[in-house]
Amino acid sequence: MKADQENISTNECKSILSTYTTSRTTKSIHTLTEDEMKKLEERNKGLPRLMLIMKTIEELIVLEKQNGGNLRGTGARKAAAEKLNVSVWTIDNYIKRYKENPSIDAFIDKKRGRNIGDTFTLEQQQVISWFYLNRQKYIITSDNEKIILEGLEDTIYIKSVLDILLPLPYHSYASIRRFIRILDKDKALMSEFARHGERHVASKILPARRNDAAYVNERWQIDARPLPIYIIHDGIKCTVTLLLIIDDLSQYPIRARLIPRKIRDEEGIPRKSDFTAADVGILLASAIYYSGICPSVLYNDHGSQLIAMEDFLGDMSEQNLAVIRMAKSIPRRPRGRGKIENMLKRFDELICNIYGNTLKVTGKESLFDLVERGHDALVHISLEDFQIRCDEFIKFLREEPRRRGEKQTRAELWSASENIQKAPPIRDLMRLVPNRITRDTAIDYWKFQLANEEYEPRLKSEEDLYQWAVASARKEKVPLRAAELDQGWECDICLDREANYWAEGILKTTRYLSQQDFPPMLSRVLKRMNDEHSDFVEGAKIAVQKISNGQVFKHQITRQPIIVNTLSSNMEMLPATDDKPESAVEHTSNTSVIPQPKVAPSNVSIRKAPERKGPEPAKRKFDWSRAPKAQETLKRIEGELHQEQE
Repeated sequence: MKADQENISTNECKSILSTYTTSRTTKSIHTLTEDEMKKLEERNKGLPRLMLIMKTIEELIVLEKQNGGNLRGTGARKAAAEKLNVSVWTIDNYIKRYKENPSIDAFIDKKRGRNIGDTFTLEQQQVISWFYLNRQKYIITSDNEKIILEGLEDTIYIKSVLDILLPLPYHSYASIRRFIRILDKDKALMSEFARHGERHVASKILPARRNDAAYVNERWQIDARPLPIYIIHDGIKCTVTLLLIIDDLSQYPIRARLIPRKIRDEEGIPRKSDFTAADVGILLASAIYYSGICPSVLYNDHGSQLIAMEDFLGDMSEQNLAVIRMAKSIPRRPRGRGKIENMLKRFDELICNIYGNTLKVTGKESLFDLVERGHDALVHISLEDFQIRCDEFIKFLREEPRRRGEKQTRAELWSASENIQKAPPIRDLMRLVPNRITRDTAIDYWKFQLANEEYEPRLKSEEDLYQWAVASARKEKVPLRAAELDQGWECDICLDREANYWAEGILKTTRYLSQQDFPPMLSRVLKRMNDEHSDFVEGAKIAVQKISNGQVFKHQITRQPIIVNTLSSNMEMLPATDDKPESAVEHTSNTSVIPQPKVAPSNVSIRKAPERKGPEPAKRKFDWSRAPKAQETLKRIEGELHQEQE
């Protein structure tokens, strides 16, 4: 990789852009986008036309071999030219190109227009890429002190650097912005890494896989939902909360519990109440006891009642070891994929036929109308009768398949392991089936869409994960080839059209990679991205230093680039810091001081009123001795004011 960066620094390379952007040829007809296929058809180069050309050229090559390696005098070239409505010279060109690349791709026209980015020299491209992708700013303060800050430079500053270092050929702001847009697409992964940081790449760019369990009963999910119905309990009309546990993989409802949302206290006075940690403990213990199964992980949605159970899970073994690990979702970023939420929503099918429900009928009812209708119903079901109906409905759900099209029920999956099904490549076999899809599709870090389903590329190696991340970062549509076999849709997706890199597409619900293998693979790919970005920026940095004979800093006051070759005796390079330039200069050290722990003065805490904002402290005074013209102007203004007062 370092050797490649050294090659970039030499004059032998014309551009830092990869062949993905600068290439004018097409490696495969399957990698063409819909727009490119339309342009070929407009030039009479559609797929049927290309097949006819290839068949004609193959016949000429066979005839050429039979005629001693020469077609002249046979009239075959002229007949082929009349058949294809082209010139004889075009036929000779077709024969030459087909011998070099014996496939239909040899007859695809080259991309038209000038080469992308060729108006910039190699040195100018390196300067732009270094300042655009480097996450550090070199600043000179008003006291001539050098500091390095975390940040990114804009187009205005990059153009100022070019005007100083490499003014020719001249480029406007618009041309620099166009090149940066090209650089964003060509170095999409590096751009995302530099402009947004590693955390953004890890959460939004790196492919995310479905959070499925590896086997049945490895992970259970628990959640609650206030049901839209009024019931009678203890002589009071109240709503009820359903607490449910399901198996993550089979989506098998294991056990449920109904909790009335309004009960009487010790004095018989009605009060509001939701489910508590005690209800969760009773339900979990009942589910483990009656099923005879103990899960490895219990997943919840960060609810306070559910998190409270984490401290009690260790008491379930004699050695006081946590036989069940509590897995909590990230706040505002759930990873349960809505499995248990969808299961809780299914209970509307049961409630819609019971008096006292508050479900919408026409879709135009207001919330107050629904509550009034449910509360003022003539008949309300009791909690005991509602429990019986819920139990019957849960048995009905167990005998259903997880989703439409599956043959095994939830109960069968819960008692048996799921087999992994592999599929062959489709792009070479799709012509054999009638139902097929050839189109471009959008792909992101999570999925691509096919037949109203979510798909993802099958990860067979780290390169698959890396290419998926590259395709996700480029944010452009990629070719998709799919065919409907007897088991459903199977597809291939092209992650890199230039390298003709294809990956097999599978449903997001398909489990094929173990939970132990994916995190290390993810870490290695993330390290590869970091290394590529560091090597690329380092190569551009060497070129910038070679051109400028030093380092380029931005002046803190003028915001203009300054070339500084050596450090003065009284100047010291400060380490990188996230503070503002003023705070970095005022402090003698940029490292944060670890505060000492404070002893609480009391065991009772109080809520204090927010502090009022006082006057802002005076900022650093301006040194007028460094601005003689401004000093003279100030004295003149003060003199005029003094004369007016007199």
